[in-house]
Amino acid sequence: MKERPSPRSIKAAVRGLLLAASLPALAPACAAARQVTASADDYQSYRRTRLAPTLEARLSRSFSYLRQQPNGRWQLEVKTWFIANEASYFERSRDSLVKLKAYLAALPGGPHAQAAAERIAELELAERHAARREQELTASASEAQEKLDAAQAMRRELVRQVIGWVERLATIRSWGRPTSELDHEFIYEWRLREPEARCEADRCVKSLSLPYAVPEARRLGARRAVFDVTLSLEHGGVARASLTGPELWNRLAEAAEVRPIASDPRARSEALLRARQLVESAVERWLPAARCDRPAAEPLLLVRECDSLRLSMRAAVNPEEEDRIEVEPLPAAARGAMARIAADGGLSDAAVR
Repeated sequence: MKERPSPRSIKAAVRGLLLAASLPALAPACAAARQVTASADDYQSYRRTRLAPTLEARLSRSFSYLRQQPNGRWQLEVKTWFIANEASYFERSRDSLVKLKAYLAALPGGPHAQAAAERIAELELAERHAARREQELTASASEAQEKLDAAQAMRRELVRQVIGWVERLATIRSWGRPTSELDHEFIYEWRLREPEARCEADRCVKSLSLPYAVPEARRLGARRAVFDVTLSLEHGGVARASLTGPELWNRLAEAAEVRPIASDPRARSEALLRARQLVESAVERWLPAARCDRPAAEPLLLVRECDSLRLSMRAAVNPEEEDRIEVEPLPAAARGAMARIAADGGLSDAAVR
Protein backbone atom coordinates (compact mmCIF):
# COMPACT_ATOMS: atom_id res chain seq x y z
CA MET A 1 0.00 0.00 0.00
CA LYS A 2 1.45 3.43 -1.16
CA GLU A 3 2.41 5.86 1.63
CA ARG A 4 0.64 9.24 1.57
CA PRO A 5 2.82 12.50 1.72
CA SER A 6 2.87 14.38 4.98
CA PRO A 7 1.32 17.87 5.34
CA ARG A 8 4.84 19.34 5.92
CA SER A 9 6.24 18.00 2.63
CA ILE A 10 3.21 19.27 0.75
CA LYS A 11 3.79 22.80 2.08
CA ALA A 12 7.50 22.72 1.14
CA ALA A 13 6.66 21.71 -2.42
CA VAL A 14 4.14 24.49 -2.78
CA ARG A 15 6.66 27.10 -1.58
CA GLY A 16 9.21 25.85 -4.19
CA LEU A 17 6.76 26.09 -7.02
CA LEU A 18 5.78 29.61 -6.02
CA LEU A 19 9.47 30.70 -5.88
CA ALA A 20 10.22 29.23 -9.28
CA ALA A 21 7.24 30.92 -10.82
CA SER A 22 8.40 34.29 -9.54
CA LEU A 23 12.09 34.10 -10.88
CA PRO A 24 11.51 35.14 -14.57
CA ALA A 25 10.06 38.40 -13.36
CA LEU A 26 13.08 39.22 -11.18
CA ALA A 27 15.58 40.13 -14.02
CA PRO A 28 13.30 42.72 -15.70
CA ALA A 29 12.50 44.01 -12.30
CA CYS A 30 16.21 44.45 -11.51
CA ALA A 31 16.86 46.11 -14.90
CA ALA A 32 13.89 48.34 -14.37
CA ALA A 33 15.16 49.19 -10.92
CA ARG A 34 18.60 50.12 -12.34
CA GLN A 35 16.94 52.19 -15.05
CA VAL A 36 14.93 54.04 -12.47
CA THR A 37 17.96 54.68 -10.25
CA ALA A 38 20.38 55.55 -13.17
CA SER A 39 20.70 59.06 -14.65
CA ALA A 40 19.12 59.83 -18.01
CA ASP A 41 22.53 60.31 -19.67
CA ASP A 42 23.79 57.02 -18.25
CA TYR A 43 20.82 55.09 -19.54
CA GLN A 44 20.79 56.75 -22.98
CA SER A 45 24.53 56.09 -23.41
CA TYR A 46 24.07 52.46 -22.42
CA ARG A 47 21.04 52.10 -24.67
CA ARG A 48 23.10 53.33 -27.64
CA THR A 49 25.64 50.54 -27.09
CA ARG A 50 22.90 47.92 -27.15
CA LEU A 51 21.29 49.30 -30.32
CA ALA A 52 24.52 49.65 -32.33
CA PRO A 53 23.92 48.27 -35.90
CA THR A 54 27.45 46.87 -36.41
CA LEU A 55 30.21 45.34 -34.34
CA GLU A 56 32.46 48.33 -35.04
CA ALA A 57 29.72 50.73 -33.93
CA ARG A 58 29.10 48.77 -30.72
CA LEU A 59 32.82 48.75 -29.93
CA SER A 60 32.97 52.51 -30.48
CA ARG A 61 29.87 53.23 -28.37
CA SER A 62 30.93 50.84 -25.63
CA PHE A 63 34.34 52.53 -25.41
CA SER A 64 32.63 55.93 -25.25
CA TYR A 65 30.31 54.70 -22.50
CA LEU A 66 33.22 53.44 -20.40
CA ARG A 67 34.99 56.81 -20.67
CA GLN A 68 31.92 59.04 -20.29
CA GLN A 69 30.16 57.04 -17.55
CA PRO A 70 32.95 55.89 -15.22
CA ASN A 71 30.38 55.30 -12.47
CA GLY A 72 27.59 54.17 -14.74
CA ARG A 73 25.16 51.52 -13.65
CA TRP A 74 26.21 49.27 -16.61
CA GLN A 75 29.98 49.71 -16.32
CA LEU A 76 30.68 46.07 -15.46
CA GLU A 77 28.44 44.67 -18.19
CA VAL A 78 29.78 46.97 -20.90
CA LYS A 79 33.41 46.55 -19.80
CA THR A 80 33.15 42.75 -19.74
CA TRP A 81 31.71 42.72 -23.26
CA PHE A 82 34.20 45.29 -24.57
CA ILE A 83 37.30 43.58 -23.24
CA ALA A 84 36.28 40.25 -24.77
CA ASN A 85 35.30 41.59 -28.20
CA GLU A 86 37.81 44.42 -28.74
CA ALA A 87 40.85 42.16 -28.40
CA SER A 88 39.46 39.41 -30.64
CA TYR A 89 38.41 41.98 -33.27
CA PHE A 90 41.91 43.42 -33.41
CA GLU A 91 43.52 39.99 -33.75
CA ARG A 92 41.20 39.09 -36.61
CA SER A 93 42.10 42.38 -38.32
CA ARG A 94 45.91 42.13 -38.17
CA ASP A 95 46.37 41.16 -41.83
CA SER A 96 43.64 43.34 -43.33
CA LEU A 97 44.19 47.01 -44.08
CA VAL A 98 40.46 47.54 -44.45
CA LYS A 99 39.65 46.06 -41.04
CA LEU A 100 42.56 47.79 -39.30
CA LYS A 101 41.46 51.15 -40.68
CA ALA A 102 37.90 50.34 -39.59
CA TYR A 103 39.26 49.62 -36.10
CA LEU A 104 41.03 53.00 -35.96
CA ALA A 105 37.95 54.78 -37.26
CA ALA A 106 35.85 53.14 -34.54
CA LEU A 107 38.45 53.31 -31.75
CA PRO A 108 40.99 56.09 -32.48
CA GLY A 109 42.03 55.98 -28.82
CA GLY A 110 41.32 52.28 -28.23
CA PRO A 111 43.57 49.83 -26.40
CA HIS A 112 45.13 48.61 -29.67
CA ALA A 113 45.03 51.93 -31.58
CA GLN A 114 48.81 52.34 -31.58
CA ALA A 115 49.35 48.72 -32.57
CA ALA A 116 46.78 49.10 -35.36
CA ALA A 117 48.49 52.23 -36.70
CA GLU A 118 51.90 50.52 -36.70
CA ARG A 119 50.45 47.43 -38.39
CA ILE A 120 48.80 49.64 -41.05
CA ALA A 121 52.17 51.26 -41.74
CA GLU A 122 53.77 47.80 -42.10
CA LEU A 123 51.11 46.54 -44.48
CA GLU A 124 51.16 49.71 -46.59
CA LEU A 125 54.95 49.51 -46.82
CA ALA A 126 54.67 45.87 -47.88
CA GLU A 127 52.08 46.85 -50.49
CA ARG A 128 54.36 49.56 -51.88
CA HIS A 129 57.26 47.12 -52.05
CA ALA A 130 55.03 44.56 -53.75
CA ALA A 131 53.78 47.15 -56.24
CA ARG A 132 57.34 48.30 -56.98
CA ARG A 133 58.47 44.69 -57.34
CA GLU A 134 55.56 44.01 -59.67
CA GLN A 135 56.52 47.04 -61.77
CA GLU A 136 60.13 45.87 -61.87
CA LEU A 137 59.07 42.35 -62.82
CA THR A 138 56.74 43.73 -65.49
CA ALA A 139 59.49 45.95 -66.86
CA SER A 140 61.96 43.06 -66.71
CA ALA A 141 59.50 40.74 -68.44
CA SER A 142 58.83 43.38 -71.09
CA GLU A 143 62.55 43.88 -71.64
CA ALA A 144 63.11 40.13 -71.82
CA GLN A 145 60.27 39.79 -74.33
CA GLU A 146 61.75 42.58 -76.43
CA LYS A 147 65.09 40.77 -76.44
CA LEU A 148 63.41 37.50 -77.40
CA ASP A 149 61.50 39.23 -80.20
CA ALA A 150 64.67 40.90 -81.44
CA ALA A 151 66.56 37.58 -81.33
CA GLN A 152 63.77 35.89 -83.27
CA ALA A 153 63.84 38.64 -85.89
CA MET A 154 67.61 38.26 -86.29
CA ARG A 155 67.36 34.47 -86.67
CA ARG A 156 64.65 34.84 -89.29
CA GLU A 157 66.73 37.42 -91.14
CA LEU A 158 69.72 35.09 -91.19
CA VAL A 159 67.67 32.22 -92.63
CA ARG A 160 66.01 34.61 -95.11
CA GLN A 161 69.32 35.98 -96.33
CA VAL A 162 71.08 32.62 -96.74
CA ILE A 163 68.13 30.88 -98.40
CA GLY A 164 67.37 33.97 -100.46
CA TRP A 165 70.86 33.97 -101.95
CA VAL A 166 70.71 30.23 -102.59
CA GLU A 167 67.52 30.82 -104.58
CA ARG A 168 69.03 33.72 -106.52
CA LEU A 169 72.10 31.70 -107.46
CA ALA A 170 69.90 28.80 -108.56
CA THR A 171 67.98 31.08 -110.94
CA ILE A 172 70.98 32.50 -112.84
CA ARG A 173 70.56 31.77 -116.53
CA SER A 174 72.63 34.57 -118.07
CA TRP A 175 75.88 32.62 -117.94
CA GLY A 176 78.67 34.19 -119.93
CA ARG A 177 77.00 37.60 -119.81
CA PRO A 178 78.02 40.62 -117.65
CA THR A 179 76.53 41.11 -114.20
CA SER A 180 74.38 43.92 -115.60
CA GLU A 181 72.32 41.25 -117.41
CA LEU A 182 71.42 39.37 -114.24
CA ASP A 183 67.81 39.30 -113.08
CA HIS A 184 66.54 42.70 -111.84
CA GLU A 185 65.84 41.41 -108.33
CA PHE A 186 69.32 39.87 -108.21
CA ILE A 187 70.91 43.17 -109.27
CA TYR A 188 68.94 45.11 -106.64
CA GLU A 189 70.06 42.80 -103.81
CA TRP A 190 73.58 42.58 -105.25
CA ARG A 191 74.34 46.23 -105.91
CA LEU A 192 71.83 48.45 -104.14
CA ARG A 193 71.18 46.78 -100.81
CA GLU A 194 73.96 47.26 -98.26
CA PRO A 195 76.61 46.02 -98.14
CA GLU A 196 77.20 46.62 -101.83
CA ALA A 197 79.09 43.98 -103.85
CA ARG A 198 82.67 44.80 -104.77
CA CYS A 199 84.40 43.70 -107.95
CA GLU A 200 88.11 43.21 -108.41
CA ALA A 201 89.72 41.64 -111.49
CA ASP A 202 87.72 38.50 -112.32
CA ARG A 203 85.83 38.33 -109.05
CA CYS A 204 82.82 40.16 -107.58
CA VAL A 205 82.01 39.59 -103.88
CA LYS A 206 79.19 40.62 -101.58
CA SER A 207 80.19 40.01 -97.93
CA LEU A 208 77.50 39.73 -95.27
CA SER A 209 77.83 39.56 -91.50
CA LEU A 210 74.61 38.90 -89.62
CA PRO A 211 74.27 38.81 -85.81
CA TYR A 212 71.77 36.46 -84.18
CA ALA A 213 71.18 34.76 -80.84
CA VAL A 214 69.89 31.42 -79.57
CA PRO A 215 68.72 30.45 -76.06
CA GLU A 216 71.33 28.63 -74.04
CA ALA A 217 71.74 28.12 -70.27
CA ARG A 218 68.77 30.42 -69.48
CA ARG A 219 70.16 33.29 -71.54
CA LEU A 220 70.55 34.35 -75.13
CA GLY A 221 73.88 33.32 -76.59
CA ALA A 222 75.16 35.85 -79.13
CA ARG A 223 76.28 34.48 -82.49
CA ARG A 224 77.36 35.88 -85.86
CA ALA A 225 77.12 34.33 -89.30
CA VAL A 226 79.61 35.52 -91.91
CA PHE A 227 79.34 34.52 -95.56
CA ASP A 228 80.27 35.70 -99.04
CA VAL A 229 78.27 35.61 -102.25
CA THR A 230 80.79 35.43 -105.10
CA LEU A 231 80.44 35.73 -108.86
CA SER A 232 83.50 34.48 -110.80
CA LEU A 233 84.00 36.11 -114.18
CA GLU A 234 85.66 34.87 -117.38
CA HIS A 235 86.17 37.26 -120.24
CA GLY A 236 83.84 39.67 -118.46
CA GLY A 237 80.92 37.22 -118.19
CA VAL A 238 79.54 35.36 -115.18
CA ALA A 239 81.09 31.87 -115.23
CA ARG A 240 80.39 30.53 -111.73
CA ALA A 241 78.65 31.58 -108.51
CA SER A 242 79.11 30.51 -104.93
CA LEU A 243 77.97 31.13 -101.37
CA THR A 244 80.59 30.34 -98.72
CA GLY A 245 80.98 30.85 -94.98
CA PRO A 246 82.76 29.37 -91.95
CA GLU A 247 80.48 26.80 -90.25
CA LEU A 248 77.67 28.30 -92.29
CA TRP A 249 75.48 25.19 -92.11
CA ASN A 250 75.81 25.14 -88.30
CA ARG A 251 74.77 28.79 -88.18
CA LEU A 252 71.84 28.19 -90.49
CA ALA A 253 70.66 25.18 -88.45
CA GLU A 254 70.97 27.10 -85.17
CA ALA A 255 68.84 29.94 -86.50
CA ALA A 256 66.24 27.56 -87.93
CA GLU A 257 66.10 25.22 -84.92
CA VAL A 258 66.42 27.99 -82.28
CA ARG A 259 69.01 26.06 -80.30
CA PRO A 260 72.80 25.94 -80.04
CA ILE A 261 74.68 23.35 -82.07
CA ALA A 262 77.27 21.54 -79.97
CA SER A 263 80.78 21.02 -81.29
CA ASP A 264 80.62 17.26 -81.69
CA PRO A 265 80.19 14.97 -84.72
CA ARG A 266 76.60 14.01 -83.95
CA ALA A 267 75.47 17.63 -83.56
CA ARG A 268 77.32 18.55 -86.75
CA SER A 269 75.56 15.75 -88.65
CA GLU A 270 72.16 16.97 -87.40
CA ALA A 271 73.04 20.52 -88.43
CA LEU A 272 74.07 19.41 -91.92
CA LEU A 273 70.82 17.47 -92.34
CA ARG A 274 68.73 20.49 -91.31
CA ALA A 275 70.70 22.84 -93.55
CA ARG A 276 70.34 20.44 -96.48
CA GLN A 277 66.56 20.34 -95.98
CA LEU A 278 66.41 24.13 -96.12
CA VAL A 279 68.54 24.28 -99.29
CA GLU A 280 66.52 21.52 -100.96
CA SER A 281 63.33 23.44 -100.26
CA ALA A 282 64.89 26.63 -101.66
CA VAL A 283 65.95 25.14 -105.01
CA GLU A 284 63.09 22.69 -105.57
CA ARG A 285 61.11 25.11 -107.73
CA TRP A 286 63.96 25.60 -110.23
CA LEU A 287 65.85 22.32 -109.84
CA PRO A 288 63.21 19.74 -108.85
CA ALA A 289 64.50 16.55 -107.23
CA ALA A 290 62.46 14.34 -109.55
CA ARG A 291 64.49 15.52 -112.59
CA CYS A 292 67.66 16.99 -111.18
CA ASP A 293 68.74 15.05 -108.10
CA ARG A 294 72.12 13.30 -108.45
CA PRO A 295 74.11 11.05 -106.09
CA ALA A 296 76.16 13.04 -103.55
CA ALA A 297 79.19 11.52 -101.82
CA GLU A 298 80.78 13.16 -98.80
CA PRO A 299 81.68 15.92 -98.38
CA LEU A 300 78.92 16.76 -100.86
CA LEU A 301 75.49 17.00 -99.23
CA LEU A 302 73.39 17.74 -102.28
CA VAL A 303 73.83 17.75 -106.06
CA ARG A 304 71.22 18.92 -108.58
CA GLU A 305 71.93 18.82 -112.32
CA CYS A 306 69.49 19.71 -115.07
CA ASP A 307 68.55 22.43 -117.53
CA SER A 308 72.26 23.04 -118.27
CA LEU A 309 72.97 23.87 -114.62
CA ARG A 310 74.77 22.19 -111.75
CA LEU A 311 74.27 23.11 -108.09
CA SER A 312 76.24 21.44 -105.32
CA MET A 313 76.15 21.83 -101.54
CA ARG A 314 79.34 20.97 -99.70
CA ALA A 315 80.33 20.68 -96.03
CA ALA A 316 83.77 21.73 -94.82
CA VAL A 317 85.91 18.78 -93.69
CA ASN A 318 88.48 20.77 -91.67
CA PRO A 319 88.66 24.15 -89.87
CA GLU A 320 90.52 25.77 -92.78
CA GLU A 321 87.63 25.13 -95.18
CA GLU A 322 84.23 26.75 -95.39
CA ASP A 323 80.77 25.37 -96.01
CA ARG A 324 79.63 26.25 -99.53
CA ILE A 325 77.09 26.27 -102.31
CA GLU A 326 78.47 26.27 -105.87
CA VAL A 327 76.43 26.94 -109.00
CA GLU A 328 77.77 26.75 -112.55
CA PRO A 329 76.60 25.92 -116.07
CA LEU A 330 77.23 22.38 -117.27
CA PRO A 331 80.22 22.09 -119.65
CA ALA A 332 78.14 22.09 -122.84
CA ALA A 333 76.24 25.19 -121.74
CA ALA A 334 79.48 26.88 -120.69
CA ARG A 335 81.03 26.19 -124.10
CA GLY A 336 77.98 27.63 -125.82
CA ALA A 337 78.17 30.77 -123.66
CA MET A 338 81.85 31.22 -124.46
CA ALA A 339 81.16 30.78 -128.16
CA ARG A 340 78.55 33.54 -128.03
CA ILE A 341 81.00 35.82 -126.24
CA ALA A 342 83.66 35.15 -128.88
CA ALA A 343 81.13 35.84 -131.64
CA ASP A 344 80.29 39.17 -129.98
CA GLY A 345 83.98 40.08 -129.88
CA GLY A 346 84.34 39.62 -126.13
CA LEU A 347 83.23 41.97 -123.38
CA SER A 348 84.91 45.22 -122.41
CA ASP A 349 85.74 46.07 -118.81
CA ALA A 350 83.06 48.77 -118.94
CA ALA A 351 80.45 46.19 -119.89
CA VAL A 352 81.49 43.94 -117.05
CA ARG A 353 81.05 46.67 -114.50
